[in-house]
Order: sequence, then structure tokens, then C-alpha cells
Amino acid sequence: MAPLQSEKWNAICNVCSNFFQTTYYDEVNAGFKNKPVYFQVFKNEALVAGIKIYTYQSGKPFLKSISRQAHAFGEPVINSNIENNDEVLGLLAKEVLKYLNTEGYNYFKSKPVYGGYNLIFDSAINKKKPISFACLSLRNNLDTLWDAIYKTHRRYILKAQKNGLEFAVEDDFDDFYRLLIETYAGQSIKPPDRRYLYDLYSTALKYNAAEICFVKDKGEYLSAIMVIKFGKRVEYMHGGMHRNMLGSGHMIHWHMMMRYKAMGFETAGFGQVADADPDNMKMGTVSDFKLKFGCSIEPSWQNEVVLHATRYKIYSGFNNIRNIWKK
Repeated sequence: MAPLQSEKWNAICNVCSNFFQTTYYDEVNAGFKNKPVYFQVFKNEALVAGIKIYTYQSGKPFLKSISRQAHAFGEPVINSNIENNDEVLGLLAKEVLKYLNTEGYNYFKSKPVYGGYNLIFDSAINKKKPISFACLSLRNNLDTLWDAIYKTHRRYILKAQKNGLEFAVEDDFDDFYRLLIETYAGQSIKPPDRRYLYDLYSTALKYNAAEICFVKDKGEYLSAIMVIKFGKRVEYMHGGMHRNMLGSGHMIHWHMMMRYKAMGFETAGFGQVADADPDNMKMGTVSDFKLKFGCSIEPSWQNEVVLHATRYKIYSGFNNIRNIWKK
């Protein structure tokens, strides 16, 4: 493995608009005892592709061997001049698998963030799960973007503006997270970990790669979205809302589209969505809400590879018992 040249690595991440593969994101993971390992592909001594994975093992002696796991968050980075992406993705997967086996890891997962492509493993060892993402081209003019928004969404945006709601970008993580928790209240799904989100936001903010957008009514926060902006892409990461019928959720998305287009970003990612079914588009679902802003669907897939089944099952069982005990 060639020594990592951080400047060149981050440059190719910038070209790919992939913040989560940068060395900057390592600062977030350091607090969670995840160690980065970089795999790089060179052509004529120039870096042309690569992927970073994170490795983890418990510090407790009796758990070390059974807890060894690894994951990748964010797609591999590939120079646009590469002609055969599949060949590179297969090569990277082969090198990652070789490393994991040599070092005695039990489990590996690679999860995409943006959509498009991922590592390509042999289907015999890989549990491959399709995932779709909503994205929107900001290259179009504002009239075209507006016309592509579903008419009901447009009515709510106009309603919000008529009611005097205000869009703002503010450095206020506490109010963002409060709205996020309020959104998850009463659901069986756990909200994202506060410490992780704060570390992600504060670290990305340090590199001018994060913002929190709000919509307010007479000073009261109604909607909030944390975005990661890097390269030519801005990505909706997490959001929250105080339940209302004023159109704050619609308005915040439209104003974000206008803001980041004006700043020169070319793509807006609205996050993961369920597979679209044209015969069963239920208004009110999160996926449907996103897609009706004129988004297209970017398919991808998640990889899951179990290398040592027995050790992985023992550790998973241990974690399940520990989680039950914590409750």
C-alpha cells in the first residue's frame, strides 16, 4: 500500500464531491475508535482511484478477536478520466477483501451516500442490497427547477412565503437537534446519535463544508436541515421539523435549491429513498415528498460481507444482550 498523500487524496475527493472519503472525515471517526485504511490505484504514478475503509476492534481483551469489523462510508473515488469503472471497483474490492482476510476481520459493510456505484464483490460472498437516492440537477435555471416541482409542493411554498416565514442559515446545532428529536418522537426508529452529528457538523464546518438551514415563523424555529457541501454537490444529511401546516418543510427545500445554485453547486442530494412505484405514490411519505421536488433516482447498492461467521454471530449476540441490558 502506497503512503497516503493527503493533499492529492482530498483533491480527488473534491473532484468526486465526496466529503466522507476525505481525510477530514477521519477526525469525526477518531472519537469512535475507527481507524482509517486507504486503498489507492495509480496510473503512471498518478492517483486515479481509491477507497477508504474504517476498522474497529474492542479494547477489551476477551472481545478483541470477535469484535474485528470494518466498514466503508461513501462511494469509492474515481478520476473521471478512467474508462472502465467496473474494473477499478472490482480491483479495489479484491484488495480490500485481501486485507480483511489477512488481518483477521470478521465482517465488512460498504454503504453508499450519494448513489451511482460501489465496490464490486463476488456475489458468492456478498450480500448485496439495492439502495436508491434522490438527487436534483442545479444546472437548470430557476424557472425550470420551479416548474419541475409538483404543484401541491409549489402551493405550500407560496403559502409559506405569503405567511411571512423566514429562511436563514445559522450556526445553531442545539436548535437543529431539538427539531430532529421532535421529528423522531413517537417513532420506533432511533434518532441519529447526537455526539456523532455534532462531531460531523463541527468538523465539516471547520473546512467550510457544512451548514444548518432553518425556516422560522416570528423567530420560532419550524424546520431545520443540516447539509454537507463539498466539491460541486450539496447533500441533505438530516432534518427535523416542528409539526405545522404552514409549508415550512416545502419552503426550506426550495430556498436551499436557490441558495446552493447561486453558490455554484451543480447537484443537490436529498438522501436515501424507497424504490419508487409509479402506481403507488402515496403523498405524505418521506420518499414521495423528496421526489416531488423534481428529483431523479440514483440507484446504488450496499455490500455486506461476512468473513468469519461464527465470530461475527458471537459478537452480534453479545451486542444484542448488551443493548437489551442498557434499556
